[in-house]
Amino acid sequence: MANIELLAEITASGMYIFDYFTKVFFGCSPVACSNSTAPFLVCKRIGSRYIHKDNPEKVLSTKDWRAPMIVKRYEKRGSPGKSFLIDPMLADKEAYPGFEGTVNSHLRIPLIGLPVDMKTITDVDAIIATHLHPDHWDMAATEKLPKEKPVYVQDAQDAHYLTENGFSDVRIMEEENQADGVVWNKTACQHGSNDIIADSVMGPIVGNASGLFFHSEGEKSVYFVGDTIWTQEVENNLKTLQPDVVVVNAGYAQVIGFGSIIFGKEDVLRVHRAVPHAQIVAIHMEAVNHCILSRKELQEYAESHLFSSSLHVPSDGEVICF
Repeated sequence: MANIELLAEITASGMYIFDYFTKVFFGCSPVACSNSTAPFLVCKRIGSRYIHKDNPEKVLSTKDWRAPMIVKRYEKRGSPGKSFLIDPMLADKEAYPGFEGTVNSHLRIPLIGLPVDMKTITDVDAIIATHLHPDHWDMAATEKLPKEKPVYVQDAQDAHYLTENGFSDVRIMEEENQADGVVWNKTACQHGSNDIIADSVMGPIVGNASGLFFHSEGEKSVYFVGDTIWTQEVENNLKTLQPDVVVVNAGYAQVIGFGSIIFGKEDVLRVHRAVPHAQIVAIHMEAVNHCILSRKELQEYAESHLFSSSLHVPSDGEVICF
C-alpha cells in the first residue's frame, strides 16, 4: 500500500487511509490525511467550519490543514464512532529487503516511515486483513498489534496464522459482515494475471486477496477494491454496487516475467468510466519497491484523460473532504 491517510468526510462518517494501512471511521466526524510520513491534522467539523481538536475556540480554515497534530477518534453527535484498521504494515522505514522477483528489489521497504505513533494506530474497534502479504500485514503488525482486538480475515488459512501468533479473537469474514451497525461485504480480487495465478511457483505466492464494500445506513458507501488487476468481476461490482467512493491500490506493482499484480493508471480510468459519479482515491503508491506508478504520473494521466476532478491522490499531510 502507500503511506496515505485520507481525511475524507463522507456525510457523517470519515475515513483516513495510510499508505501502509487503512483506518476507516464510521459514524464520526472528519478524519485525517497524509500520503506518507508527514504529520497531519484531525479536526471536528461543525457546518462548514473545522474546530481544532484541542482548542474548540479555534476555527480552522483549509490553510491550517497541514498543521502537525495527532489523530484522535471523534464521535458523531450523540453516538460513538466505529473505527477499523485495514491492512497494517507497521515496520520502520527500510526494515525489510525488497520483494524478491519483483522490480526494484534492491530497494529496502517500506520506502517511507509511519506518520503516527502506535497508540494512535491501535485505537480502533477492529482490524481487517484483506490478505497477509507483508505489505498488508507484516511481522511488525504481528508483534505490535493488541492480541485481544477483533481481527477479520478472508479465510481459514489466514485465521490459523494469526491464531498461532497469539491473536485471541480472529473472525473469518462472511460474504456480508456486521459490527455495531457497520455493514461490509467481502469482495473478490485476482492478484495478478491468469498466467501468474496458474504458475506452480508464483501462483501460491500471490495467493488470494479480498476487497471490501462498506455500506451503512446514513453513510456513503466505500468500495476498497483491494489488491487486484482489472477483471470482469471488479467491473460488475462497480456497476452493481454503485459506490460513492472507490479506494484503489494503484501502484502498478510489477513481478518480473508476469507484469502487474494490481491496478495501474489505465485501470483507474476504467473505474471512472464504470462509475462516473464516484470519487476515486488512489493509494498503495510510492511505499514498496515494486510499485512503479508515481502519484505525479497518475495525476498527469487523469488530467490528460479528463477525470482529474474525480481523482484524489493525496500528498503527504494533505486533507481531503468529500
